[in-house]
Amino acid sequence: MNRLIKFQSVLLAVALSFAACKKQTGPVAPHLPPVKSPPHAHAGADRLLIFPKDSAELHGTGTGDGVIIYYDWKQIGGPTLSTIINSTSANTTITNLVVGTYSYELKVTDDRGLSGKDMMNVQVLDTTGGIPCYGCWDY
Repeated sequence: MNRLIKFQSVLLAVALSFAACKKQTGPVAPHLPPVKSPPHAHAGADRLLIFPKDSAELHGTGTGDGVIIYYDWKQIGGPTLSTIINSTSANTTITNLVVGTYSYELKVTDDRGLSGKDMMNVQVLDTTGGIPCYGCWDY
């Protein structure tokens, strides 16, 4: 009689275990951590200056899943080395420009350590030699 009670107890435990399980339909997706997307940098539109103007303001932005915590502007091309005032700000000023085309890169970094880059150009034209420049403006 004692063995019968033990056997019934085991059967009851197994039955309750099966009843507690839910039937799954379809494949089970593994639990994956969310994908970390790097931020997007936007260095702004290309600029056109008319010499003797030798400076310009640059306005950058960064967007993404994280919070942008760091901006870094650097010159990556040009006829001479320009000066970047406050290169770690979203908005900066570049000075000491001469006639020619300059290229600048903006790198943004978020609070997860991910970064994104964008570039823009500043072209300085010289129209003092009598070469007409229709539609040119400094903005």
